[in-house]
Amino acid sequence: MNLRVSLRSFGLQVGCLSIFGILAQSAHGAVFWEHDGLVAVEAEAFVSQEEDSVRSWRETSAESAPYDGPDPDPAHHQNASGGAYLELLPDTRTTHDDRLIRGENFSNEAGAMALLHYDVRFENPGRYYVWVRTYSTGSEDNGLHVGLNGEWPASGQRLQWCQGKQTWRWESKQRTQENHCGEPHKIFLDIPEAGIHRISFSMREDGFEFDKWLMTTDRDFERPGDAGPAVKPFAGAGAVEIRGEKRAWHRVDLELDGPFARESNTRPNPFTDYRFQVLFSHPDGVEYDVPGYFAADGEAANTSADSGSVWRASFSPDRPGRWTY
Repeated sequence: MNLRVSLRSFGLQVGCLSIFGILAQSAHGAVFWEHDGLVAVEAEAFVSQEEDSVRSWRETSAESAPYDGPDPDPAHHQNASGGAYLELLPDTRTTHDDRLIRGENFSNEAGAMALLHYDVRFENPGRYYVWVRTYSTGSEDNGLHVGLNGEWPASGQRLQWCQGKQTWRWESKQRTQENHCGEPHKIFLDIPEAGIHRISFSMREDGFEFDKWLMTTDRDFERPGDAGPAVKPFAGAGAVEIRGEKRAWHRVDLELDGPFARESNTRPNPFTDYRFQVLFSHPDGVEYDVPGYFAADGEAANTSADSGSVWRASFSPDRPGRWTY
């Protein structure tokens, strides 16, 4: 992504620094945007898929190739949002009489099988209720898990559908011991702070058909009767802040509000799964390609923080003038 920011010049005029880098590069080129407590995302617009050797998410649309493995259901893309959806295949357990094989066609462990990842820029932290639109044809294709930043809280486990068979239906209920068809207001994620966060979904039952998902701070959100709210891609990276004295040979720190990350995360890990590069350019043609790094909350030396959304590159300009980054 490209972003140009003009800075007022000071002293020897080290200012206006052109940024480019690879942060949370999406396979579909999108980071999505929460606005006014709501974000909506097409299921097929995922960043990456993993743990998919046994079951994987396959796209179905008018243009997609047919799946040649077990899948007893016909395609349902005609009424899917955007004309496409994902299905968890192969589908070998369609009725209660079919054998349940843990680790193959069923996973009650959140985050263990067939993971999908999405990146969302949140402007407003807080509690978000998660809704998912699915097409369920039987009793054994209606379960899913949702997680946040590599963690799988109890409030994101066992999304469940019972009503609305043979049609696309939004739902936000959690299967419990007392109610196997699910209880409302129990599927939610707590977003700790503004910034880019990773939302993930994982398999509970194979054959799940996944069209779209949304998160809302409205506990009493009314179930949409159609494809639901519009999708809003985030146009670019977050805010950029320049720290330090803008003089030749003085250190300048460029800090980008990028994707939220945690040092202990296996995936995504801020040291192995991201790259942040800043190209500093001077009008006389001199350029310096500076590698950046994950800086947690920006004050880790004082706070010992191991998570955050601050990404930093440090640069000492070797001449006065107007620099771009």
